[in-house]
Amino acid sequence: MLIATREGGIPPSDEPYTPQWAIGQVKKLGLDGIEFSTLPPPGPRVKRRGIWAETLDGHQREQLRRDSEAAGVAITSLSSDWVWGFSEYHPTLESWQRGADILKKDMELTADLGAKVCLIHFARAQATWEQAKRYCAETAEIAAKRGVVAAFEGSLWHHCGLGGLDELLRMVAEVDSPGFGVYAHPRGPGRTNAEEILRVGKHLACLHHSFIEPDTDYQAMFAALKSVGYNYAWVFECNAEELPRSKKALDELLAKFG
Repeated sequence: MLIATREGGIPPSDEPYTPQWAIGQVKKLGLDGIEFSTLPPPGPRVKRRGIWAETLDGHQREQLRRDSEAAGVAITSLSSDWVWGFSEYHPTLESWQRGADILKKDMELTADLGAKVCLIHFARAQATWEQAKRYCAETAEIAAKRGVVAAFEGSLWHHCGLGGLDELLRMVAEVDSPGFGVYAHPRGPGRTNAEEILRVGKHLACLHHSFIEPDTDYQAMFAALKSVGYNYAWVFECNAEELPRSKKALDELLAKFG
């Protein structure tokens, strides 16, 4: 299993941001992979990380893929983080055509960079069932054509007003596409994580984890991952201060239970 981090796990720096710089930082951290956020380029007064499909041409995409391969750092996944800002101006899916177009471009970028999964969500935009199904299906169609998965984050589905994980799994069944799955982010004490993974089952496309917690039953969690046939990537979503501790703890847990 690849051990990766979102860009938030990279320590702050005054160095100019480039995706190649981020890959180098992940390599220094001793990790196997990185999840890039998709965000539009910042203005001159804003500092943030991320990549954007509309500013990366074919040559730049190929170069970034080659650079990651040369560094031995996989681009495991992308995450459509632009949706948080977009949903503030488009609070329902009635006016989401531009958002739908960007999601499709994120699928193309995911494939071009050699990643397998792109995390999608609607942030807090409210949706009817048919609206959500339309955009999930359209995104999944492009993803499937390119051999990647549009993975809806399970912990964010409820924000669109259509229920919880059970309803997301119903949506996955209705869309019924190899290009659509679940990006799980289970959290909780005891067997909570394991039970969620078992519920998601074969639809598990990628896995987020905030940090290693002492009251989580990791033996059960690893057993659940094996049970559903998942062995792709464990993507940390935590800050730079926490990441080294959790990475060390995960290494020890994998040696014991993995």
